[in-house]
Amino acid sequence: NTPRALASGLAVVVLVYALSLWVYLKALPVREIAASQAVAPEAAMRIMGPVGGTLVTLTMIVALVGAANASVLAAPRMFFAQARDGLLFPSLGRLHPKFETPSRALVVQCVWAMILAASGTYDVLLSYCTFAAWVFYTMTVAGLILLRRRHPEWPRRFMMPGYPWTPIVFVIAGAAFVGSTIVSRPGPSLAGLGLIASGVPLYFYWKRRTNYRV
Repeated sequence: NTPRALASGLAVVVLVYALSLWVYLKALPVREIAASQAVAPEAAMRIMGPVGGTLVTLTMIVALVGAANASVLAAPRMFFAQARDGLLFPSLGRLHPKFETPSRALVVQCVWAMILAASGTYDVLLSYCTFAAWVFYTMTVAGLILLRRRHPEWPRRFMMPGYPWTPIVFVIAGAAFVGSTIVSRPGPSLAGLGLIASGVPLYFYWKRRTNYRV
């Protein structure tokens, strides 16, 4: 069911996004869309008045809270897993005695989020996040191809439809996106790449310290 859920969810998101763009183009001239800082509320106000703009703004806030909630749940648990594998400070791998949550990892994530929020504008942070995400998306799918070539004897719990062409197309598209981002926004992209690269020596340090094996 997981592949079906992912495919159907992605289809719904694409449909809603395309319909939203169609509404924006019908409600606002292109030059106003290009100059706008909040296209959705402005389009809603043009169609339904101030009440519509308020409703759309509230909907966007709810969606952002949901996305932030997912990040709060996921990111500290990566620190937690790294610590349990011996690749980060051991204290981050401890659970809260009462709530059984990675409380110290949550605190670290909170502090790091505040540092990032104070370091630049929303556009810069979005560029960091998007660029870094696509670097790892592309590397993950490329890793799938590499693992299947190196270990053809491993059992395949999930058969990727269209393999090997679907992951190859994804890797090409991801690499093109990363490359175009570096060309169009070299400052934030290279800063994000440097931030990612700064973790490499730390990884090898912890790996050597704990004799960790991938």
